[in-house]
Amino acid sequence: MRKKRLKNWAVELNDDGMAFTQEHGRCPYCGSENIDWGSAEPVDNMMSYPMTCNKCGKKSIEWYEMIYTSTIGDVATNVRRKK
Repeated sequence: MRKKRLKNWAVELNDDGMAFTQEHGRCPYCGSENIDWGSAEPVDNMMSYPMTCNKCGKKSIEWYEMIYTSTIGDVATNVRRKK
């Protein structure tokens, strides 16, 4: 990837020339945090969040990796009562 400065916002461009940043909650094109979020969608072991920047109007997608952390049972319904 190569770095390029777009309107005072340093981003990286991938090999296809698309803007790329690892700062979540910011537009990868202008750096604005004024974002409208779409609905999350699972894709394999990841979640994608479509976003539209309210400053520059560009659309992009934030990606989050899902990592298993634990399994929690509903203790209240699984406790056996002693007689």
